[in-house]
Amino acid sequence: MLLLAVLPTMGFGQSTLNFPKFFTAAELPVSGFAVANPGSTSASVTFTLYSANGTVVSTSTQSFAAGGQKALQGHEIFPTLGSGGWVQATSATTGLQGFWMNYDGPVNYIDGAETASPKLDQIIPLVAGSTELNVANPNTSSNSVTIRLFAEAGTELGTAVTQSVASNGVFQGNVTTMFPGVAIASVRYLRVTGSLPHASTALIKGYIVPTDTSAVNGVDRTTTLTTVNFPHVVSGLHIGGGNYTTEVGVTNLSAAAQTVTITFTPLTGSPITVQRTLAANGAIRSTAQSLLSLNSSVYSEGWIRVSGTAPLTGFVAYADLTAGGVAVVGVQETPRTQLLFAHIADLPPFWTGLAFLNTNSTDATVEVFAMTPAGTLIGGADNVPTARFTVQPNTKTSKLLLELVPQTQTRTTDGGFIYVRSNVPLFGLELFFNRNLSSVSNVPAGSIPAGITYTPPTVPVPLTLVGLSPTKIARGATLTLSGTGFSTQAAANTIIFTSVSGTTELPATNATSTSLTVGVPVAAISGPVSVRVGGTTSSSLILEVLATTTTLAQNPVTVGAGQTIANTDIYVSPPAAGLNVTQIGVFDVGAPTFAVAPSAVEISGGTTKELVVDGTGLSQANGSTLTVSGADITLSNVRFQGSLMIVRIAVAAGATTGARNVMVTNSNLDTSIISGGLIIR
Repeated sequence: MLLLAVLPTMGFGQSTLNFPKFFTAAELPVSGFAVANPGSTSASVTFTLYSANGTVVSTSTQSFAAGGQKALQGHEIFPTLGSGGWVQATSATTGLQGFWMNYDGPVNYIDGAETASPKLDQIIPLVAGSTELNVANPNTSSNSVTIRLFAEAGTELGTAVTQSVASNGVFQGNVTTMFPGVAIASVRYLRVTGSLPHASTALIKGYIVPTDTSAVNGVDRTTTLTTVNFPHVVSGLHIGGGNYTTEVGVTNLSAAAQTVTITFTPLTGSPITVQRTLAANGAIRSTAQSLLSLNSSVYSEGWIRVSGTAPLTGFVAYADLTAGGVAVVGVQETPRTQLLFAHIADLPPFWTGLAFLNTNSTDATVEVFAMTPAGTLIGGADNVPTARFTVQPNTKTSKLLLELVPQTQTRTTDGGFIYVRSNVPLFGLELFFNRNLSSVSNVPAGSIPAGITYTPPTVPVPLTLVGLSPTKIARGATLTLSGTGFSTQAAANTIIFTSVSGTTELPATNATSTSLTVGVPVAAISGPVSVRVGGTTSSSLILEVLATTTTLAQNPVTVGAGQTIANTDIYVSPPAAGLNVTQIGVFDVGAPTFAVAPSAVEISGGTTKELVVDGTGLSQANGSTLTVSGADITLSNVRFQGSLMIVRIAVAAGATTGARNVMVTNSNLDTSIISGGLIIR
């Protein structure tokens, strides 16, 4: 449960998901893997745990609902952990997205990263503290990878390390161990090149704060990006007690020097712009306070743009120096009109935060939708006013998810995902953190892959069952149920029949949002029928179940005192559907119209009238009978008209005046009484 509360966000749309970190057998139980399936069909996903030398340690196949999400710990996925390994998830369904995370038991540190795309030449833009490098080889041939370290001036540090990674294998090494004698404080980034494409990630401990960790994926060195945007930057003392710092890192991917322009746009006030020259293959790293001359005693929040004349990459890292949490955010290359965040962790002790940056010249209308793991709507812009808002040009906004969709706080367990759409492309990120900020984790937003159309679920309609057709049916025949709030996926609707042992359940065979069909099971007997969708069950209606399709003939049988009648079947009707008499009326015999009242009616002694009662559960089939308390009353000519029961009543001339009780009883001895409903005058 703790894992599900802290999983970070997702990776890129693909049907092969690479989680390139080498997870030891001890780490897998405290490591999580999540997959989101934004497509319209369910997905079968095979997870494979590969050892360091590429052998298969364990496999597992998991099912992911259409438009759904699932997050699992490593030991929940794999029946055998062996000595550990790296994880690859594959599926015939396109467009799947995923992420991984890792934390210690007490959650003193936590971080993870989106799935990694294999590339020939990659940059890990941050090396600091204790840096654990992981390089996975998702190929059927061995891969020779070369690892090199670089200083701020672009000079190479130490001697390059070459490592052969087996087919489907993984290499893991600590930078300090691989490059003895190199001062880690002088390293700005590392470069990994291979004979074949590879997937890489680094886990960094002891950067800015002593306990929390940061995960950084490799960046394709052949990128042509010359401008990068970071949608969230914080610095200084916050009124809530935090002491924030943001560190900015920029790497020059060009073999020539270039000058970059760094602009910080605060929430309020004028932008601050500085320029720095990066050496060929060089890099800079500095706190925002030092780089932008921000006052460390004054809280500042905004966003940063770095612009150059040649390809570059970078990161920002922000931390609370008091609480000890840190998160590193890499470059999000492309703004999008649709963003996908693959997990929700928003119940104590965690919070989920979202940040959006609009670099366009027009307003952005942003709509946020939160979904359950099954893909149903928790709440969103269609039914929650706070989930639709505007981000003005060249501004950012950051909110807690509970501020946008408060319904996430009314659940008992975390999980699910977030879908965001906008009229103009946005940059975005999701942040998970302990409410005491002792551990922080985030990665950029994912996307809706090309070729997939995702539409958020409509506002949930209350689940109701209002009709059964027919109401008397044989086992094996097709029953139609009408109502509201049904799932359009037939298997997601469970029809609950009464049986001798209690109940019997089976899924609908066909479904719309207002109609279901199902075959009546052999185990069904007469009694209540209801529908369950998700964790909600409708009210019930009475269904009369026959063993065969034989028509029930209703013939009167008279058994005199002391007599026995043989070869006669007795049909006992099911319980009435809520016997309740609510209104009473009286009218002259033969009168064309009449009225009913909720309390009482009057009849004079020595007269004959028609007495009528209205309510639920009144029918000849249920054996409804009417009686009036006291003497000198004669009842006859009982008949039924819709929900009405009509009885001819004759009051003797000498009948005692005053109030009488009117009572209706059915064959199961259910009763309903209108106290004082008839007054004799």
